[in-house]
Amino acid sequence: MGSSIRTRIFGLLLLVVFGTVGTGSFLSGIALDGMDPASVQCLSGSPRPGVGGPYRENAAIDGQFTFFPLGVTCVFDSPDDSVGPQTVANGNWPATFLWAGSTVVALSCATVLIRPGILTGAGRRR
Repeated sequence: MGSSIRTRIFGLLLLVVFGTVGTGSFLSGIALDGMDPASVQCLSGSPRPGVGGPYRENAAIDGQFTFFPLGVTCVFDSPDDSVGPQTVANGNWPATFLWAGSTVVALSCATVLIRPGILTGAGRRR
């Protein structure tokens, strides 16, 4: 019985720790520079193409959050030239791998809690 309680506490502790790490890395992967909107992050994100030539022209900047990899995809377009829109992906691979790994560990910890005998008491020997 003592082993069952220790296993349950250990699984619950791992679930809380890695669930928190996974959520934190997910949120940090979405935000490259704080929690600003995607278009604002594209202004400060790197790399930024020289839109339409060697000069810094006015450009329409749009951005969208991506979930694999976590990060932002930016679209730069200048209405003053013949060059089409340029898309730059700013992926945060370390946050993506940390999120995926901690999610796998959190799910495996959840199975330790759910499997028969841990929470239900069905596996107890009498």
